Amino acid sequence: MSGKSDFSKQCLKYYKTLITGALFATGNFLMYEHLFRYGGFDLELLGHEWYGLGLILIGTGLSIKWGQLQGLIKAIKNRRIRAIIDEGER
Repeated sequence: MSGKSDFSKQCLKYYKTLITGALFATGNFLMYEHLFRYGGFDLELLGHEWYGLGLILIGTGLSIKWGQLQGLIKAIKNRRIRAIIDEGER
C-alpha cells in the first residue's frame, strides 16, 4: 500500500482481507479462552463460544467470493470432487 487510503478496488480488497483476519483472530481467541478457562464448551446462551463462532462465521461470509457460491453448491450436489477443488482454487 502507498500509505494513502482511498476506495479503489485494490484498497477495498485489502481492507476486506484485514477485517476478515481480525474477525477470525478474535473469534478464535474467544473460543480458546472459553475452552481453557472453563475446560470445555457449554450451551450458555451468551457465552464466549457463541460470540467466537459468530465472529468466525461473519469472517467467513466476508471472505467468500459470492459469484462462485452457485457453482460450488452445484458441484457439491453433483458430488464432483474435482469441480469442488477447482472452485476452491479460484
